[in-house]
Amino acid sequence: VILLISVVIFGIGMTFIFIGFFINERVQGWNIRSFNLLGWMCMAAGGFLTVLALLGICAARGKRRLMLVVYFMLLLMMVSALLLIFVYSILENEKIGEFLERNWDNIKDHAGVTAIGAEAGVDTDAVSFEATLRAVNDYVV
Repeated sequence: VILLISVVIFGIGMTFIFIGFFINERVQGWNIRSFNLLGWMCMAAGGFLTVLALLGICAARGKRRLMLVVYFMLLLMMVSALLLIFVYSILENEKIGEFLERNWDNIKDHAGVTAIGAEAGVDTDAVSFEATLRAVNDYVV
C-alpha cells in the first residue's frame, strides 16, 4: 500500500514541477511577481512531493522502520500544509478581484486580449476588467 501511495505521490510531484515550469514560461516578462512566485512555489511543492515519494518507495522496499517513521511524519506535514493552503485560499478569495483589477492592463496585454480584440475590430481599450469579469461569471454560471 505504501509503495502504491508513493508512486502516486511521485506522479503528482512531477506534475507540479511541470506545471511550475509552464507557469514560469508563460508569465515570463509580465512584471507581476505573484505569478512568478506561484510558478516557483509549484516547483518547490513538486520537488518536496518527489523527494517524499522516493523516501516512501525506499522505506516500503527496504521495510525500514525509521524511514517509515520519517515518511509518515513528512506525509503528515504535507497534509497539514495542504489544509493550511486550503483555509488561506478560502479566506483570501475576496482579494483576488482587487489583485486582478489592479494588474488588469498588464494581464490584458500579455494574455492576448489586445491581439484578439484587434483582429475582431473591437476597441481594446474598451475591454475593461468589469466587462471581462461579467463575461467569465456568465460563462461559469
